[in-house]
Amino acid sequence: MSPSQRRPGIGGVQLDNDELRFATGDGKNPEAAAPTAPTVDPAELVAKEGEAFPGEDMEKVGTQLPTSLLDQLEGLMLFIKTTDVPGITTKSDVYRIGVHRLLTEFARKFNDGKPFPVPRQRRRRP
Repeated sequence: MSPSQRRPGIGGVQLDNDELRFATGDGKNPEAAAPTAPTVDPAELVAKEGEAFPGEDMEKVGTQLPTSLLDQLEGLMLFIKTTDVPGITTKSDVYRIGVHRLLTEFARKFNDGKPFPVPRQRRRRP
């Protein structure tokens, strides 16, 4: 039977011994190529600055910056790429960290250190 033909069985596909050998790679030891669970990098289990929890969904936000500020940002990105600054690899990281720090400062100064409440109706919905 060719690999494109399917036979009913568990999961809708049943392989004979020859197909199983080819599917696992070496044809001699099927266990050698058995898939393994992906390893999780412990750094991925830690929330980045500004995230409420690790892997929190992101929303795309558009903005405009003065040319002088954008030039400084480009200089910062070049510095980051040449010096390995931990936690910052993209402009999105710079924006996320900057907004988080500004919100934290404003919450401390103007809202007794509490996060600002989320408006009932946001200006933009996904």
